Amino acid sequence: MADSWAPYQITGAVVSSSKSDTFTPPPLRRDICDLKDGHKHQFTLYIKALEKIMQPGFQPEAASFQGIGGIHGMPYSPWSGDPDEVRQTKRGPFLGYCNHGSILFPTWHRPHLLLLEQSISDAAIGIAGDFVVQVQDLEERKRWLEAAEDLRLPFWDWTHPRTGETGIPEFFTTPKITLYMPSGQEEEHNNPLYSYRFVSQVNGFDNRYHGNRIYQKPGRAYFKEWDRTYRNPDSRPHDVTENYAEVNERLKSKKKTFDVGDHTLNWQAGSWAQLTNLVSQMFAFKTDIEEKFWANVWDEFSNTTVQSAPARGDHNQPIRRWPLATSLEASHNQVHVTVGGIGHMSDNDTAGFDPIFYLHHCNVDRLLSFWQHIYPDYLAGTKGYFDEKEGTRKDFTQRDGTWMQLSDVKIDEDSPLLPFRDGDYNYWTSKNAYTLKYFDPKNPKANSKTLKYYTYPPIVVESGGKPYYININTNPSVEVPVDQRNLERRLLQEHFQYDPRVAREQAPKMVLGLFADEAPYNPERAKIDVLREPLDNFRQFFVSISLDPSFCEGSYSAVVSFKIPAPITQPDREEEVHEFGQVTALSRGRSDLCGNCISKKAAGARVNGSVLVPHELVAVALHNLGLNDPETQPEQAVAAVKSCLQASVRLPSGAIYASLSDSGKGAKETELSHHGAPILELLSCDVYVKRETPRPDPKDRADEDPKQFDHLPFNFDDWKPHGLLTTTDEKPSDSTTKLGWYLS
Repeated sequence: MADSWAPYQITGAVVSSSKSDTFTPPPLRRDICDLKDGHKHQFTLYIKALEKIMQPGFQPEAASFQGIGGIHGMPYSPWSGDPDEVRQTKRGPFLGYCNHGSILFPTWHRPHLLLLEQSISDAAIGIAGDFVVQVQDLEERKRWLEAAEDLRLPFWDWTHPRTGETGIPEFFTTPKITLYMPSGQEEEHNNPLYSYRFVSQVNGFDNRYHGNRIYQKPGRAYFKEWDRTYRNPDSRPHDVTENYAEVNERLKSKKKTFDVGDHTLNWQAGSWAQLTNLVSQMFAFKTDIEEKFWANVWDEFSNTTVQSAPARGDHNQPIRRWPLATSLEASHNQVHVTVGGIGHMSDNDTAGFDPIFYLHHCNVDRLLSFWQHIYPDYLAGTKGYFDEKEGTRKDFTQRDGTWMQLSDVKIDEDSPLLPFRDGDYNYWTSKNAYTLKYFDPKNPKANSKTLKYYTYPPIVVESGGKPYYININTNPSVEVPVDQRNLERRLLQEHFQYDPRVAREQAPKMVLGLFADEAPYNPERAKIDVLREPLDNFRQFFVSISLDPSFCEGSYSAVVSFKIPAPITQPDREEEVHEFGQVTALSRGRSDLCGNCISKKAAGARVNGSVLVPHELVAVALHNLGLNDPETQPEQAVAAVKSCLQASVRLPSGAIYASLSDSGKGAKETELSHHGAPILELLSCDVYVKRETPRPDPKDRADEDPKQFDHLPFNFDDWKPHGLLTTTDEKPSDSTTKLGWYLS
């Protein structure tokens, strides 16, 4: 019986302690494209090992691909790798292990990936052993064996510029793949990256219709009939076609040229450019935040729910302390839905069975690792978050817990990450999962419980005509100085496509006071801070978005557009509408089996995120309207920007569910209730860098070399909410518009 088995220990791909007196970094998790093109032995072993653990009857069952895939959602039964869990539970029916929308989201997925990495490593070592008996050359034998020892999970880097050029790598889309074999020849093999064929039907899989009568094309996902995973499939039970061209069209960057100064914009909602810009916003936090707010920072970074966000009181203040910053979960959600369409990746119940899920999550873990490198102090801790209004600390909780967690249980860095057990048969915790610190040659056993045996390649950033290598610090004896982390924070902002100087240079120069004045909503503070160096003639607009995951049945995205008005000199010219950003709610078609989902729905938890309004769009709109004038008042400019904003709700199939409108289509019955509808708010802020020396007198500023600021990170302040774009039941007076959501 299953409950007589010993728990499965998750250690990752273990490496013996080095006998060297100098620090040796762990093996690399490589970009899947680099693995394929530059490490042919490892790539072959990875493909063959992945294929092996997918085979029917693979043992142990806990390490099989289907066993690992079922942890994330369906079939909602205990994982066989933790059999005695059943005897420990204080709950009734099994409610899953879901930790999405929680401070545990990043750290829970880390041992989940380690589990697959360990299984693939074990299989690869066995395969390499079979290969070497076919090889005569001793050096070639050594290459196969070393390749197996160093093999780690690869990641799909959807932030890489090639994603904006070609979309999903082509070798994810073909049922066959060419591999280098021990014979020295290349041979064609089955491609396990293409899809996973279920060894048996997964209990609980049901057909899900992602929407209602407004669907522009069929939207039923035939999970019950489909015998393998699909990405962006058409809606039919058999003879299914996957539309990769549509996925790639969404991911690829589309350039838009405007009449004013021949300016080029590189953003589209859901594209590589917008996706990477979301990632850049993860580095909007400063490195010197007060210690009492460290857990709050982790909350805003780690998930989209943000339990530490205050209840909305003063509508002149943003609801989140760092409203421009985005969470790790935000870009994660968007990739799931973009790749999945109505297929398996778009539903948390089924996503864990698609092979691309793990390469995607490996990239999410990579981004987490670089964020941890920049912000090593910002942890969830054990004391909860700081409630600024009440001046007290409050526990993070999960209202109804998960299967093993009781209702309203406190969660923190010591909470068990079920069902994953470490090498001592204890449950992994966030505290142990958090760090990638490796063997300390001075004390090899010091951090034995936290070893992961992997790291990631450096991010290389070209800046000022030379390359900078940002390496994750895995040496426990080294602490990276804050000045270096600030430099690397700036480089990462640029690497992930945020450089407001470039946007400013590519748009008409803004001379109206809202852009030309320093901190227009808090000028006194700006005068006091002598180290504050503002970005002249610039103000960052962004839209804060709050979504109810149950607004649609299944996942959906709120897509924001900008209507570029015709120039006042050409009133008859057609107005252009440009999609520029989206926030995605990654959901489950039915959440009645997921304890965490049920509790969040009952508590009214929402998915929160923000998207930057491209400065080029704002500048062109104000220029076209004749408002780029020193006499233009801030409220005039803000009203003009708000009037240009539009929004819609898009389903995974690409169909539009609802649109933001002042009148719908004339049919009153098509207006949706405000309850649960997306809430959008326009905000703006100043952008500045923190100088190393006080600002000189204005008369001396012309003599300063602007290059001294090139390696200082962009910071944000002077936050100003400009009102909701929608009416709400709770606060209808807070909206200066009469917009509502109407079925499309």
